[in-house]
Amino acid sequence: MGKRPIEVPDLIGLTFADARLIGESAGLVVVGHAPDGSAVDQDSEGIVVEQTPAAPAVAVRGDVLDLRVGRGDGRAKDPEPRRPPPLLSTDLADLGDPDGDLELVPA
Repeated sequence: MGKRPIEVPDLIGLTFADARLIGESAGLVVVGHAPDGSAVDQDSEGIVVEQTPAAPAVAVRGDVLDLRVGRGDGRAKDPEPRRPPPLLSTDLADLGDPDGDLELVPA
């Protein structure tokens, strides 16, 4: 009796921990590698950026699913700086501005 085919799930964008659980529940042997080629921890929160074989390939129970995992959880450690508040134009001529020009001041 031959092995039944399995459709390889698309795991890109998931954490390695989640992808491993899904792949193993499908009957695949899941192996993860960091960008430097080292193995990743079973519970890594790194994000899967590439997989071999790619979905929706057909595999059989026990086949190896190789996942390349990026570092971190995909969220920036330092949030992107906020833009400064917009500048408002104020006519300072009414306030005794000697040259009477418009100047920009922070909101």
